[in-house]
Amino acid sequence: MKKHVLAAIAASSLFAGTASAADLPARTYTKAPPAVAVAYDWTGFYIGGNVGGIWQDNSGATNFIETRVGRLLTNPQNDSISNGAVFGGVHAGYNWQVTQWVFGVEADWDWTGVKNSFCRQTDTFSLPCADNRDGFLTYSEKTEWLASVRGRLGFAWDRVMVYATGGAAWGDVKTSINANCLLLGCGNSFLQLNQTVSFSDTRTGWVAGAGIETMLTPNWCCAPSICTTTWAAPTMPPFFPRVSMRRRLLRGHAASSMTRFALA
Repeated sequence: MKKHVLAAIAASSLFAGTASAADLPARTYTKAPPAVAVAYDWTGFYIGGNVGGIWQDNSGATNFIETRVGRLLTNPQNDSISNGAVFGGVHAGYNWQVTQWVFGVEADWDWTGVKNSFCRQTDTFSLPCADNRDGFLTYSEKTEWLASVRGRLGFAWDRVMVYATGGAAWGDVKTSINANCLLLGCGNSFLQLNQTVSFSDTRTGWVAGAGIETMLTPNWCCAPSICTTTWAAPTMPPFFPRVSMRRRLLRGHAASSMTRFALA
């Protein structure tokens, strides 16, 4: 008799459990919210650093002037010198985005140490880089720094922008001229000397270039670019007693490739 009662209770409990599960509402599943796309806005101020390489060439003319037997003699010579170096510096600017167009202004300053030099004759009887009796002259230049203020016009696709840039440029150039005339003087001067004069001037010109800029994050960007800078130099006066060597630099040109990193 006990066995039948226990079996009836167990069966009753089983049916009750089944009924309770059937009465529960169906489980619902909620989808995770879609990821929000990051909006890249180019408008705002930025500041950063840059590093790259520079290739500089200078072209122009030098002239050695002397008086021989009452006549004024000249020995003009065309010169072209070039060299390369690394450079690095800082920049800052502001962008304003209108639809996909980006308008901007930027200023930069870069340190470099690119050097150029050549040696030349004094009069037509001398040798370019050796003192056979009339001496020779060595001309050297070193660009200490470059700076520019430029406008920028870009076109942006989300986090990538291509742009053109151009504006005013400045360069600090140190120049030295050495007269090595220890045998019989420079030309027909009979003034034996080995003397160097040095001076510095800030040259003004223009710069133009283009680049592509990428936002690595909404606050960091990277921009490889290529620029070209051109400036003119003043005509130099005579330097040594009884020796006149004039340098007229027609054009100074620097092509630079750099990568910029900026924090917006």
